[in-house]
Amino acid sequence: MTEKEKLVLGALIDAGSAAAHRGWQPKPKELDAMMTILEAFLHRAFLLEDIGAELGKGVPKRRPKGAKKTGVAAT
Repeated sequence: MTEKEKLVLGALIDAGSAAAHRGWQPKPKELDAMMTILEAFLHRAFLLEDIGAELGKGVPKRRPKGAKKTGVAAT
């Protein structure tokens, strides 16, 4: 997790805590920002790994150095 991600998630956590424990009521624009941050985090944390693995299955592997080009990708 990058420092930027920590700051953004920290802001989300603080907002959630303020709403749950201090009676803060986010405005629609603030609630939208909170949902955007949460959705982006969930996407990175749980979906990208599977998406990348699936993509990798269909990408031809590189030929070893020095191998001659045959017109067919090495498997």
